[in-house]
Amino acid sequence: MTAKKSLPISCAGVFCFSSSSSPVIATLAPTAALAGGSQVQLTISGSDFISNAVIISSNGALLQSSSLTSSEIIVIVTGTLIAIPGNLSLRVRNDCGALSNIVTLRITN
Repeated sequence: MTAKKSLPISCAGVFCFSSSSSPVIATLAPTAALAGGSQVQLTISGSDFISNAVIISSNGALLQSSSLTSSEIIVIVTGTLIAIPGNLSLRVRNDCGALSNIVTLRITN
């Protein structure tokens, strides 16, 4: 695997710079949540997360992080997003719009 070069990402007429063009999610913990629960705290580990990153769910909800470093994001997923069994896809969007790969939180009975 070759290292990615720093590339400017255009956002609303200004240029933002990050260490790569997109954040990368390596792991999600936990990987499952109980349907009908009040909330679940997730730890997303990876690389190239930058300030003001948000988590986007498959239904379009934007989840703000409660803690963020370049390699870890902690976020609370509310009960409304885990109300019924199924899958909830999540991805990181950095403040300039760069998107990560998608990971799935399983919502179980």
